[in-house]
Amino acid sequence: MSKDRKTCKTCKTCKTCKKFTMIIKRSVPTVTLETILKAHSLKVEPLKVEPLKAHSLKVEPLKVEPLKAVSSPNVFSHKCVFKMLVDSRICSVCDKKFVNGIPVVDDKYIKEKEFCDSRIQEFYNRSMTQQKSKEWLNARYECITASVVAKITNNYKSKTLQSMIMEKAHYGKYSKNIKNVYTTYGELYEPLANMVYSYRTNTITHDFGLIKHPIYSFIGASTDGVTDGLINIEIKCPTSRIVDGHISRLYYEQMQLQMEVLNLDITHFFECNFITHTYEEFIVLDTTNEKGIIIEFLKDEIAELDYLYMPLGFHDNIDSVMAWKNNNVQDLIENNCIITDVIFWSLLRMNCNEVKRDKNWFAEKLPLLETFWNMVLEERKIPELEKGICMI
Repeated sequence: MSKDRKTCKTCKTCKTCKKFTMIIKRSVPTVTLETILKAHSLKVEPLKVEPLKAHSLKVEPLKVEPLKAVSSPNVFSHKCVFKMLVDSRICSVCDKKFVNGIPVVDDKYIKEKEFCDSRIQEFYNRSMTQQKSKEWLNARYECITASVVAKITNNYKSKTLQSMIMEKAHYGKYSKNIKNVYTTYGELYEPLANMVYSYRTNTITHDFGLIKHPIYSFIGASTDGVTDGLINIEIKCPTSRIVDGHISRLYYEQMQLQMEVLNLDITHFFECNFITHTYEEFIVLDTTNEKGIIIEFLKDEIAELDYLYMPLGFHDNIDSVMAWKNNNVQDLIENNCIITDVIFWSLLRMNCNEVKRDKNWFAEKLPLLETFWNMVLEERKIPELEKGICMI
């Protein structure tokens, strides 16, 4: 193994092949085809809801109109979201209609465009802060967020609950930095998955910051996006497992709380496996799936990586792809940016499942959430907290 590649200390060892599953490059795992396709015997937490089955859809080239080339991953030229695309399949397992691999929403959930627009504007008005900002991180300590709700409501070890109580009570002052290789990978590829979803549905997804519950102010959620048709989106880009439609309890309850906070009926759980290529592999790559380029760069005097994503719509034309890369690399250099990497990627596998809102779930879990938050408020009353003394 070369010196510039190190095995990640946090990677799990496969019980079957006894090998690490990832190679790390500047804290971002390089996912290879060999890594993804190997069947690793990793334990999967069972979901205690109606079992999900893999949709039996035949993979065929997409039949959508090309979208305009734009640099923003969330702004696309689109037709009316309520207009069905031509290419569709009926899953032989669940009898649900799919278009480009995305489940079609039942007519009873489709609302008038004016109503949808008003709800989207409502979410923008209720949004407290932009996701991932310092203000967003601080605001998360003022409420129970969707990403941790399952840890509170499903009898996790008391030590875990105690740590979460202290984290909220201290406003994260003494919490560990949770940024690791997996979160870094997600930050890089989740915007890309959002682009794939938008491209396949030919619609826009709106991005919001933290939104609090309209009644219970100690409950909040940050979603990965809401479509023009009021479909909540939850995106996952796993690094070492093949997406197969399985939804863990942690993710299921996360989506339930998101729908409760936003008062929405449906979430699309959208997962993608992406793989990276060398330049030589990329220019001869033969695939009907989406592919493209990410330019990684540093802005002048700002020591933080930023990314420029190639828009979808012309990814099947290698000349246009290379022209986009060359033009944007030149523009960034002229604007005093430092190019740190050019990432060539392709979509290996994707899965989208429809998750419906369960109002009974929230009614059952609300007392547990109230109890937890009352414990946080009680801890904040203890003077020793100001001195950094843990009283649990």
